Parts: sequence; C-alpha cells; structure tokens
Amino acid sequence: MNEKTMKELGRKLDTQEARAEFIREAESGIYGGKTDDGLEVQVYLDKGIGMRVFIEQKNQPRWWEVIEYDSEGYQEGVTYEPRGRGE
Repeated sequence: MNEKTMKELGRKLDTQEARAEFIREAESGIYGGKTDDGLEVQVYLDKGIGMRVFIEQKNQPRWWEVIEYDSEGYQEGVTYEPRGRGE
C-alpha cells in the first residue's frame, strides 16, 4: 500500500463505523505506511474478525503502541510492545 493510500486509510479509520466497514470488507493482510507526523504504522487485519494497529512511538521509537479493535471497530485494548515483536 503506498503512502498516499495509507494516509487516506488513516483518515477513514478515525470512526468506529469506518473501522467496522474496513474490517468487514478489506482483505486480511498487513497494511503499512506513515502517519502525517512521519511515524511508522502497521495494520494487521483479520477480515471480519478485527485488527491490531501498531504505531511507532515518537518519544520511544523502539516501541509500538498496539491498539486492538473488534469486528465492529470498537477498541478492545491498548498495549505496548518492543519493536521486533509483531513485525
């Protein structure tokens, strides 16, 4: 996925309804790119099940913030993992 598409995806995933639609309709896989601030993002999507969003931490670049969403696009939890795990 190119950087422009990832930015468009990020804008589309800012609501619960949009996340639910993405989880329901996009193909399972790993999507990656950068935020508007230049931070690395990886989205691990399980079609129809949920997704995990890994966001590089600005002040701790060796760590990911990991946000988990259920099939309806609701946040289930946030964890932090060292980079290298989940990649």
